[in-house]
Amino acid sequence: MFGLLSRSIWYDEAITLQSLAAAQFSMPNAGFTSVGALKEAFQGNAHPTKLIDHYVNADVHPPFYFLIANASVSLTGLSLTSARAVSLGLVLAAVFLYANMVRRENAGHLPFTLTVFGLSFAVATSAQDARSYALLVFLVVAAWMVLVETTRELTKWYRWVADVMLGAICGCLLLTHYFAIFVVLPIIILRCIRGPKRQTTSALLAPLVCTLVFLPWLPTFLTHLTARPEQMLDALDPLATAKWTAQLLGGLVWSTSHSAIPEVLNKAGRAAVIGLALIGVASIFLSNNQTPEQRRVGPLAVWIPAIGVSLFVAVSIWMDRRFDLLRYLIIFAPFMAYLAARGALQTGAALTALDSPLSNKAPVTVLIFAQLAMLNWGWEATQNRGGGYFNSIALEITTNGVSDSLTIVDPGNGRGNLLAAVYVLPPDAPMFVLPPDMGEWQDSAKSLHANLNRYQTVLLVYTIDRGRHGKDKSPIYETINAALQDQGFAMVTAPPAIQGALFYAKWVRQ
Repeated sequence: MFGLLSRSIWYDEAITLQSLAAAQFSMPNAGFTSVGALKEAFQGNAHPTKLIDHYVNADVHPPFYFLIANASVSLTGLSLTSARAVSLGLVLAAVFLYANMVRRENAGHLPFTLTVFGLSFAVATSAQDARSYALLVFLVVAAWMVLVETTRELTKWYRWVADVMLGAICGCLLLTHYFAIFVVLPIIILRCIRGPKRQTTSALLAPLVCTLVFLPWLPTFLTHLTARPEQMLDALDPLATAKWTAQLLGGLVWSTSHSAIPEVLNKAGRAAVIGLALIGVASIFLSNNQTPEQRRVGPLAVWIPAIGVSLFVAVSIWMDRRFDLLRYLIIFAPFMAYLAARGALQTGAALTALDSPLSNKAPVTVLIFAQLAMLNWGWEATQNRGGGYFNSIALEITTNGVSDSLTIVDPGNGRGNLLAAVYVLPPDAPMFVLPPDMGEWQDSAKSLHANLNRYQTVLLVYTIDRGRHGKDKSPIYETINAALQDQGFAMVTAPPAIQGALFYAKWVRQ
């Protein structure tokens, strides 16, 4: 929640704000430009029809989240904080639904299970982002809760209402993110094969309504199928793909967000989460003294991700590609948090049965404190979101003098990096935009060389599109670096010192 106000904007958030604005944005020509003029891209609020048209023709995301965000910011005004507040509200609503479902299962475990869910890395970070992931969390919890309801003995009218609601939620999931298919299909399959036999006809309503909700967007979806291949990495063998996916699933509950934490600790924490989740799975299927409510909630928490993750791995292998983004699997975060919490509680119960001096709540308490220790409460240097550091860059400019500081931005292949810089930088700050084609950087270096004598500080903002994420990218900009050196500039440490050099460079005239 604290990151809502303090954390630096990241590239996709800037794209969200620009698409919600009424003003259109065209990439400026390479060279010197005015930050103030480019800030016009964030003015006003787009009409819903224009917003939908934008996501039909100019983007590769379905529009449901953006329509909700647009309706909200039209009341509060367009800003990063107001857009992030939408995500916070959605996560809080998800926590409320989650608490209501878990309370009916076991009220005594509610504080611990709910805390593990609320502090899960994927859930807590999505609450601070102006993107669609918080809506995915809310809709997945809502679908899980309604699916639980359909397993009860219901009146005919309520049964039909539940199935229509389930289908509508699944359709909205698909209209929020295409990867939601990996949770929608398991939910629809389980709805059709579980529950009282006389509800079979009613169960067909869920896939029918889901199809009708998504059908108007189907032509657009088909045109988006081949988009963004750069976010797919080379394939691993099936076993390695499964292991990598398991690491990502563990990361939904526990991940490190500070580069000073060794990667081995990150992997160990994720492996521990997977281990606890497996214990939770065993307790669901092997325990003989479960309440009827536990027999409704628990198995669904196993089968939905089991089917969905299997489909995800199968598609990755079939496409000969793998997806290296934790947030694409956020649809499984509620289930992983539930299973990990249940596994931790079950571990505590086993320790108590063995006359251990530890409390039966010790394992789940350790898990909760580990989550707290690793969460990023407002520290802007986040590996999980690509790292923008634009708050640090803006502070550097104001500290060193706006007129004496030049920001060079590499937009890469998109507009997010440039928009993020424009949103944060002072309106009167000078800016130089590099061309996307690196072959043209020689001309850019000449233009910079002729005009650098008026500046004392230069901030060179790298793009995530070039080089490896998490590695120093300064060698990529050798052409620009040479022009700066020839004009008497030297590269110095860029704050935050641990990760700053991975995303931008600070050059100071000697």
